[in-house]
Amino acid sequence: MKKFEISNFKMMSDFDIRILREENDDVDIIVAIGDRVVNLIFNDIIEGLGSRIQFVDIKNIIVRFNKSKNLNICTIHMLKKIDLFSAVANFEIDYSKYCICVEAKEGFVKMYLDSY
Repeated sequence: MKKFEISNFKMMSDFDIRILREENDDVDIIVAIGDRVVNLIFNDIIEGLGSRIQFVDIKNIIVRFNKSKNLNICTIHMLKKIDLFSAVANFEIDYSKYCICVEAKEGFVKMYLDSY
């Protein structure tokens, strides 16, 4: 997996990670996964929720975060196309204790948080 790190944001991916926009301390990155199923795995991080949420036919994942050391919340957008208006879902993650991992599997993409 390729490692991507800016400030206190860490990501590992089997896919290329590109910076879309960097303005002041705000950064948008894109992970092109090419029309695949994404299984967002929880590993008991959220009590009472099952093991995963599945998103189908996702082309791109965009992650928006701020490079400031005291801001540790990113927004993740699951997209059907390249633009934000094609978002199937978006959600926030506190990445202060985690590395976001995007792993290619046979027939799907596994996305999860790994502690470091």
